[in-house]
Amino acid sequence: MKKIIFLAVIFCFLMSTLSYAAKIHLKGGNVVEGQILSKTSYYVVVQVGPIPQKYYMAQIDRIEEDQVSAPVDLSGVENVSLKKAQLIMTLLEANGVRANLEKNIEKIIKKMPGREKELRGLFNAKDIMKSYIPVYDKYYSEEDLQKMIDFFQSPTGKHMLEVLPFILDDTVKISVDYFQKKIPPPPKK
Repeated sequence: MKKIIFLAVIFCFLMSTLSYAAKIHLKGGNVVEGQILSKTSYYVVVQVGPIPQKYYMAQIDRIEEDQVSAPVDLSGVENVSLKKAQLIMTLLEANGVRANLEKNIEKIIKKMPGREKELRGLFNAKDIMKSYIPVYDKYYSEEDLQKMIDFFQSPTGKHMLEVLPFILDDTVKISVDYFQKKIPPPPKK
């Protein structure tokens, strides 16, 4: 049972790292760049360095969300049409996979000081995403991919990505409480 609870907590942690990069232009003229961790109609929480910072919408002039990054060299991708490979890469941008990978790569690099250059050469989010193409090709048609891209780029899809970490956190807590109530206490010695 402890293993199930542990796996649920790990899953929650991994999913809660969904985020996307942005530039927040504050009304005072300052610009904050970082990963948006959460966004509501009232505030935005941005990871700037090691500390998340909350900015209320009344403080914000505008937000420039990270757009799809430069195209990835898709040479070497075998048995997948160029169009489908491009759709897969677009989906991985739209659903936050790239931003999540980059954020996790930065965490790894920060934990290994003195090896930044070496690690940046080893860990490349676009190369990792490129390696995902055959997996997505196996399970999704071009039509499926386009529908998912349209969804994740819609206001509803963006909202889903914004609140999903909170939903997962809440449901994991509820599940842990549920299982803890169902597990009998250990016998007294």
